[in-house]
Amino acid sequence: MLLKNVTDNENENINLKKILEKESYIQELSCLSQNKKSLENKIAKWILQLRTNKHETVAVKEERRQTAIALKKASKICQQSLEHFTGDIKHLTSQIRDQEVKLSETVSASIAWKSCYEKTVIEKTELGVQIETMKKANH
Repeated sequence: MLLKNVTDNENENINLKKILEKESYIQELSCLSQNKKSLENKIAKWILQLRTNKHETVAVKEERRQTAIALKKASKICQQSLEHFTGDIKHLTSQIRDQEVKLSETVSASIAWKSCYEKTVIEKTELGVQIETMKKANH
C-alpha cells in the first residue's frame, strides 16, 4: 500500500509537472503572442509613418519644383526688365549728351553774342563821348 501511495504520488507529481510545464508553455506562448501583437502594432505605425513621410516628400518635391519654375519665371522677367531699363538708360544718356552738345553750342553762341554786345556797348559809349566832345568843340 505504501508502494502504491508512493507510485500514485510519483504519478501525480509527474502529472503536476506536466501540467506545470504546459501552463508555463501556455504563459510563454501568451507572452510571445502579446509581443507579436505589440510588434505588429509598431510595424503598422511605422508603415503609416512611412506612407505619411512619402506623401510629405512628394509634396515637398512638388513645392520645390513649383518654386523653381516660379524663380525661373521671375528671373526671366527681371532679366527682361533689366534689358528694357538698360535700353532706356542708353537712350536717355544719348538724349542727355545731345542736349549737352546743344547747350554747349548755345552757351558758346551766347558768349559770342555777349562779347559782340559788349563791344557794341563800348563802341556806342565811345561814339557818345566823341559826339559830346564834338558838340562842345562846335559851341
